[in-house]
Amino acid sequence: MDPVFAYGSYGILIERLQRGLSETKVTDSGGHKIPALDAQNVDGRFGAATRIAVRLVQKELKKPQTGTVGAALWKTITGENWPSEFERSLNLLAAFEGHGYTKAAGNWDGAGITWGVIGFTLISGGEPNSLPRLLKAINDAHAQHVKNAFGEPNAKELIAVLAGNGVEMLAYSNKITDLSKKSKDPNKIAFLPLLKPWQDGFDALGRLSEVQALQDKQANAEYYLPALVDAKEFAVQFPALNCEQTRQLLFDIHVNNGAPTAAVKQKMSDAAAASGPNASVTDMLLAMSEAFAMSKHEKFRKDIRERKGAISRGHGTVHKGAFKLDDWGIQIEEPPQKLPLSLGVLSFEPYQVGEQFDLAKGASLFVNSETAAAYAGSWPSASGTELLSRTESGVTVCSLSLRPLLLPEQAGQLAPNAQALNQAVRLVFRRPVGILAVFGQGSSPSLAQPRLLFGRGPQGFAGMDTTADGMLQLFRQRLFGETPEASRMDVADVRAGLEQCQLIMLFGSHGIGRGSGENSPGRLWRQLLDPFGAKPIVLGWFGSASVPRDSDAQFVSSAFLSRLHDLNPTATLEELCAKQGNKVVELWGQACYATFGSGRQRFLWRDSPFAGVFEEDSPFGSLGLTGAAGIGRNGQHFCARKGYTGKGDAMELVP
Repeated sequence: MDPVFAYGSYGILIERLQRGLSETKVTDSGGHKIPALDAQNVDGRFGAATRIAVRLVQKELKKPQTGTVGAALWKTITGENWPSEFERSLNLLAAFEGHGYTKAAGNWDGAGITWGVIGFTLISGGEPNSLPRLLKAINDAHAQHVKNAFGEPNAKELIAVLAGNGVEMLAYSNKITDLSKKSKDPNKIAFLPLLKPWQDGFDALGRLSEVQALQDKQANAEYYLPALVDAKEFAVQFPALNCEQTRQLLFDIHVNNGAPTAAVKQKMSDAAAASGPNASVTDMLLAMSEAFAMSKHEKFRKDIRERKGAISRGHGTVHKGAFKLDDWGIQIEEPPQKLPLSLGVLSFEPYQVGEQFDLAKGASLFVNSETAAAYAGSWPSASGTELLSRTESGVTVCSLSLRPLLLPEQAGQLAPNAQALNQAVRLVFRRPVGILAVFGQGSSPSLAQPRLLFGRGPQGFAGMDTTADGMLQLFRQRLFGETPEASRMDVADVRAGLEQCQLIMLFGSHGIGRGSGENSPGRLWRQLLDPFGAKPIVLGWFGSASVPRDSDAQFVSSAFLSRLHDLNPTATLEELCAKQGNKVVELWGQACYATFGSGRQRFLWRDSPFAGVFEEDSPFGSLGLTGAAGIGRNGQHFCARKGYTGKGDAMELVP
C-alpha cells in the first residue's frame, strides 16, 4: 500500500499539513464554510483533531473518509508537492532522536551540547563535531537572530567558544548545563537540560524558519548524502535494496552511530548475502542491522537492534514510541506474497480459538495468512493484543486476538492516544484484506445501535462499534472506575485496507438479522465499507446462537472454504464472489448443515429450544430460533431453510 501520513505521526511535515488544513474550507452542518482545522490545533502532531479535519476535507471532496493523507490529498490541502524522500526521512529520524528543531540538551553523555533536528553535537571523541559548524553557519547568515535569541552577552560568549578546541568546548558546556538535575546514582544516565537562559535561547533560535532551513541543509550534506552513497553500494550488489527503506536505514546509522567503516560495511554485505537468494528486503535489512549491531559495543546493541529493526520491518518500538513507517510517509517494501489478498481477523472471543485456527488453515486456499502472523517476533508490546499460535503437523498458524483488552491489567491500553494498540490494529490491515473474520458476540438487532462485536471479561466487556457519525471504534465498558471517553479509540482508518474485501465471516450471535430489514452487525459492516466501493458477502448466524466453541470440537470454516474452492478450483475469491455470490451463501448453509445439523450444536444450522413445543409458524414458534444466515453480494438476505435434510437448497431468500 502507498505510504501516507496518518494518526500518530508528528513533526515539521505534520505542522505543514495542519497549516494547510487550517486554511482549507469545509462545509459545516449549517451550510457555512469553516476551516477544516482550528489554527489553535496546529501543533505538529497528527492526533484526533487532525484526523477529523482530514476526514472533513475528504467528505467535502466526496472521497472515502480514510483519515490519512497520501500524495494527492497532500497536494490538495497544502498546495505543495509530496515531500521529498529526504524531507520524509528526516522527519522520521527527528522523531527517533526526539529533539525537533528547538530542543537542546546539556552535557549528559560527553557530547557537550546536543541541539537540533537530528541532535547535532558539540563534541565527538573529544573533538569539535557538527554543532559548531552549524552555529557558525547560522551566525554568519543571521547574526542578529543569534543575538536576539540569547541576548548579546551570551551570544558573544557562545560564538567565541566555537573557535576553541574540544577541551574548551566541554568546559563551556559543563558551565551552562543544569547539573542540579544530575542523578546521584552513578549508574543512571539521564538527560540534563541547559540552564534556562541557554535553554530558552536555543529554543527561540530553533523556531526560526531560516535556522530550520540551515539545520536541514547541514543534515543533508553531512549525513544524508553520505548515507545515499553507502546505500547505492549495497544496491549495486543487491538490486532489491534500491529502496527508501535501505536509504532510511543508512541515514539512521550515519546520524545515530556514525558512518560505518569499510570493514563494517563488508560485514553487513556478507550478512545480506547469507540471507539467501530468495530473501526479502526485510530479511536482508535485518541481517545487515544485526551485523552492524555486533560491530558496536555491547551496551549499544539493544538500542541499535530496536531502531534498525523498526526500519527493517517497517514497524517497531523506538524509545518507547510505536512507529509504523508507512504512516510516516516512508515507502515500505513488503515481502512478496503468493496471493493478492490476505486474511484479517478481529477477535474478542476467548473460547473460539479452535475455529480461529480452522479458519486460518482453510483460508489459505484463497488468501494469504494474516499479516499479523508475519510479525510474531516483533509484535507491539503492551498493546492489549496477542498473537495466538498453534502448530499442527509441522505447520504453525498465528492469529490475532484482542481479548487481552478484557483483562484488568490492560486498563491503560484502550485510550484515545494508545499508540501501541493503534499500531497493532493497523498492522492487521496493512495489506489488502480479502476475508475478514470477526470473532465475538454481536448484539441484538432490536437495539437502536447494535454492537459490531463484543466479548465479556471479568470486569465488563469490550468490542467494536460505530460512532454517531458512522466511524469505527474500539470500546470497553467497565463495570466501574472508568469514564466512557477513556475507553474508546477511533480505528476507522483501517477501512481502507478492506476496500477489496470479498467475504466477512461473523462468528457470533446476532451477526445477521433474520429479516432483511433488521439493523444487524452484518448490515453495518457493509455500510461501513460502502464508501470504499466494497460489496462483501456476509456470512454468519441469526438469533442468539452460541458460536462454535473449542469444547465441542466442531468447526465449520475449513468445510465451507473447501466447498467454495471445489466450486471452481481455478477461480479466484474475487471471481467466485462476483459471479456466484448467491452460490457462496448456499455453500455456507450446506457447510453449516453438514457440520452442525445434528448433535449439541444443531442451533448453528437451524433450531429452537421450543421446536418440540410450538409449531414454527405459530405466534411462539420463532422464540429462540437460531440458524445459519448470509447477505449476498447484491444485499439479498438468506437464512437456513426449514425442513432441509441435505437435498435441494439449504438457504432460502428472506424478503
